[in-house]
Amino acid sequence: LLGMIPYVPNLAWPTMDHVLEATRANVLVGKPPFPNSVSSIVVGAMTPQNAIKYLRNRCLLVSPGDRDDVILACLTVHQSRSDMRLSGIVLTGGYSPNAATLEMLKRLKIPVLVTKDDTYTTASVLNSLVPKILASDCEKIALARDLVNRHVDVERLWKAAQEMHVGH
Repeated sequence: LLGMIPYVPNLAWPTMDHVLEATRANVLVGKPPFPNSVSSIVVGAMTPQNAIKYLRNRCLLVSPGDRDDVILACLTVHQSRSDMRLSGIVLTGGYSPNAATLEMLKRLKIPVLVTKDDTYTTASVLNSLVPKILASDCEKIALARDLVNRHVDVERLWKAAQEMHVGH
């Protein structure tokens, strides 16, 4: 055994860059790169008071773009609780929120994407994301390197690889 790397959940979390790539959405608020990790996905297709019950720290809100009530409720939680930050929002149906909601989104600097796809299609795409580390995932790359350095006998692995190469 040359090493065993422990499971670190946030290495499997997509980033907003990954979400942008997977949904082929347009950026409404913010400017890539978006390194924000997404721990969970909340579909805001319910009343605001019910939607906020599903929020978790670093979650992604997927909501029809014309549901200002849900968006504003989630933004209120984001602003009022330091342990409940949104990583981003994907608005569906090709709709954008009204001007006042959009202004609040810009002030809070939460990445907001808009896709023409419906909410179900968008949530399905996001649910089927294959975890990967993108070149823009600087934090994940640093964490992965650290894990390998701490848990893998790299010298022994390198030596074994060289011996295999020489033997063929």
